[in-house]
Amino acid sequence: MLKQLLSLLKEGSLMDQAYNETVEMINVLGNMFDMSVDYLHSGKVPAKEEDTYTLDKRVNLLEQKLRRHIYTHLVLNKQQDLYMSLILVQIGVDLERVGDYIKNIYDLRRIIGDLSFNGAIEELTEMEDKIRKMVPRVKAALEKQDSVAATQIQKDYFPLAKLCDQRVEEILTGSSESESCKNAAMLALYYRYLKRVVAHLINVASAISNPYDRIGFHPDDII
Repeated sequence: MLKQLLSLLKEGSLMDQAYNETVEMINVLGNMFDMSVDYLHSGKVPAKEEDTYTLDKRVNLLEQKLRRHIYTHLVLNKQQDLYMSLILVQIGVDLERVGDYIKNIYDLRRIIGDLSFNGAIEELTEMEDKIRKMVPRVKAALEKQDSVAATQIQKDYFPLAKLCDQRVEEILTGSSESESCKNAAMLALYYRYLKRVVAHLINVASAISNPYDRIGFHPDDII
């Protein structure tokens, strides 16, 4: 249904602006993720206008504008486009949450300083690369209103979220090697933050492929 509704948007309308703000949020979040992960590994502080906190404020502003445009549209047009309004608001909420968890990744380096990833560096690097590729896939699925691609995103990335949970459990139960309590805490938090970034992006994909009552729920064959 989302595909049919988006095709009816008039260029420059309030709903069209809300949709464009959703797409821009995804673009900003991609930059935020790159910035935070690079900072986490290198410790090189980014320029003020490009740092994660500045970009996060941009994401928050875009979500507020999205809500304002949808609210104004509904006030002026009664219940017209109500279904799509609900979906775009939900997508905006999930994208804002992605920004929060990316900011948490940035804070790991800012608070702890030098980090040691032990034997987890190869796996974490692979996860980071997969998430970098996930962001444009979600954006493309939204822009093309491609429910098949959105479902495939859920199937491809749900195992990554589960792996993050597995690693956190291993660290907390002591079955994973760690040099110190501080380092174990850092690794557990990083896996957790990566899991939540993936989970909220999966939710966005589900909003493209699922009816409203199934947003955030995934096909039985991937759970």
